[in-house]
Amino acid sequence: MARIWIILAVVGLLISSVHAQRDYQIGPPCDSKESAHQEAVAQGMGLYEGLRAIHRLDPATYFDHHFRLLDMPLTCAELSVWAFIELVNLETLPFELARAPLGFGNSEDFAPLLETWRAWATDFLAETKFLPEGLKTQFWLGSHSNYRGQGIQVGCASYLLPVDIAMARGGNTLANLSLALSALFDPEQRHPDADVETEDWIKLLGLTVAGIHIDEGMAEITLSGQLKGIGTCGDAILEAQILQTVFQFSDIIRARITDGETNLREIVDMSDRLSEKERKAYIYDRDNLSWLRD
Repeated sequence: MARIWIILAVVGLLISSVHAQRDYQIGPPCDSKESAHQEAVAQGMGLYEGLRAIHRLDPATYFDHHFRLLDMPLTCAELSVWAFIELVNLETLPFELARAPLGFGNSEDFAPLLETWRAWATDFLAETKFLPEGLKTQFWLGSHSNYRGQGIQVGCASYLLPVDIAMARGGNTLANLSLALSALFDPEQRHPDADVETEDWIKLLGLTVAGIHIDEGMAEITLSGQLKGIGTCGDAILEAQILQTVFQFSDIIRARITDGETNLREIVDMSDRLSEKERKAYIYDRDNLSWLRD
């Protein structure tokens, strides 16, 4: 414990020297009734999941996560404290990857503090306005099995199987969607029945949530990482997993999904019915997806 406090003692020094260009403010305590606080914590949770996966990704993604963390809206106290700790933790990463430890801390030292924050953030988001009891936020896995008749058939003799993320669906769609997509992309989040064979190619792409904006039913979703083609059937399953996870929320009517460069539609549409320009700007419309399940 003493070592942790020594680490935290250098937080102010590192942040002031490395990130002096930003005016950090602790802010008021996070209030689950404030939509701005809900959205900021949900964005932080999405970034948290990406940062936990960073050791599994190309080290070059360090800079992307670094600047996303700097751009976080620190609207309330608990979020600010988490960001401070994450920044110092992130500063240790290049040294760890180079096997040249700083001598005063590494990711193992920060892990307990960050896990405590994750537990707090999960409870915080769960305090938002609940929809009818029993309705859970889910992500969807591809499978060749219609497990217990729960699946949605999506072609190539494949089904989508729902997995609850153990959290009642709140009234903040942005927060719920951020959590659902983070779970979809997380290699550690799998079907609870280990005997069910799933097609988890999507979890091999190193995708995380870079940003979500929802306005009047239109969701703009930007992913960090690279959307890549897998193969004819694999692409169809991957697309369906993302779309069902997004459109499980009935207030999302349309969605554009990109990795900042490539539209999801560009890697799955082999019909030649759309021009390259149309595929790049493509917007999915829930009315055109008859297989969706709310």
